[in-house]
Amino acid sequence: MLAEGDKVVSRKEISATHTGELMGIPATGKTITLKVIDILALENGKICDHWGENNFVSKEPKPNLGTR
Repeated sequence: MLAEGDKVVSRKEISATHTGELMGIPATGKTITLKVIDILALENGKICDHWGENNFVSKEPKPNLGTR
């Protein structure tokens, strides 16, 4: 996580077990891993704007269901 001025940036890697249908894909029991970058703008200590990027769409139609 980085912060400068009124912006905060974070990069995350989120992993979960695919236990239910996801975007029409039946559960596989395998691990799904998504990479996320969020940029937040703050005003008076509160979030006033958000921009985000993730690799989920690039994983369609089979989101990283078998790499772990």
